[in-house]
Amino acid sequence: MCIGLRFCKITIATIKEIEKLCRSFLWANGEIVKGKAKVKWNDICRPKAYGGLGVKNLRKWNDALLAKHVWNVINNTNYLWVQWMKTNHIGDKNFWDILQKKIMSWTWKRFLEVRKIVRPHIVSCVGNGMNNSLWHDWWHPIGIFCSIISRRDWVSNGFSDTSIVNDVLVNDIYIWPVEWVNKFPGLKDVPMFCIKPN
Repeated sequence: MCIGLRFCKITIATIKEIEKLCRSFLWANGEIVKGKAKVKWNDICRPKAYGGLGVKNLRKWNDALLAKHVWNVINNTNYLWVQWMKTNHIGDKNFWDILQKKIMSWTWKRFLEVRKIVRPHIVSCVGNGMNNSLWHDWWHPIGIFCSIISRRDWVSNGFSDTSIVNDVLVNDIYIWPVEWVNKFPGLKDVPMFCIKPN
């Protein structure tokens, strides 16, 4: 199910068809003919201040719209479609940890692909650590733990996918397994991102 076109990843074939129509309008008065373009399409899509015509790059704008939806999902906004996504696709799983499967709808798989674009730009503020996933969120400067620490190490030290940052806080001091302190330099000494009042 696709709730509104803004939620859908536009196919490359559709984008190429739209761009072909735009090029034909720009260079050939609406006739669809090859070889009439005077300038590369990427140059046309540049802002006017940089020598382009300011035509929107559909691929980038579609990704930007989907990134906004990813932001709404991870912040659990009160939009109807976010709640629908939580109920029908996410459930009690962590959004970052959902694996793409063949049986998933094309739209949902494309939506999950946008995570690769968005993930490096989202840093979690720690506060009291009750709202941050220890494993999935990027709350520590060394990185996102699920991409650094093996699942075996994770589970053998008593953690799970549902562990939160507060689980390693004792009297406002971070307590780490000794082997991790040696294995991951900076784990103990580097201050956390965005520490804000509780």
